[in-house]
Amino acid sequence: MWALRGMISRLLAISRRCPIPFRFAGTPDRRDRRSYGRASSPWFPRECWLRQLNACMPPWHETGHAYKAGFRKAAFELTSKVCEQPVDQDLIVYPIVYLYRHHIELVLKGVVRMALDLQAKSTTPAQERKLGGHDLLSLWTMARPMLEPVCEIVG
Repeated sequence: MWALRGMISRLLAISRRCPIPFRFAGTPDRRDRRSYGRASSPWFPRECWLRQLNACMPPWHETGHAYKAGFRKAAFELTSKVCEQPVDQDLIVYPIVYLYRHHIELVLKGVVRMALDLQAKSTTPAQERKLGGHDLLSLWTMARPMLEPVCEIVG
């Protein structure tokens, strides 16, 4: 109870220092966006110290490497923290494994797509279904035979 009360008081203190329209459901509504104008972020005004916590995200189609690397980096950071301070490692192991597993899944999908591009082939409907799924074994069985022809192409 005291932790919740402390968190609420910190949020209130932040909201007083920084006029951010806090909403637990997500982003501010249209009225809030218009009030800040185009020159500043709708969520973090220029003078707000919280602005530095905002991630600089490129357009979605350009995030391939950052998206994959982000899962690996998050897993590595969590693993490092658990190694430094072995507290709650029985709980944190699940997110760590998930993050590494998701990174591997994204890399395998990227390998398949890049191999198909290098071989100037398009994906079949069956390959698209596999690429839309999350089964690591089927992704690996699809990627593995493509590696040798790609190595011959690249040299």
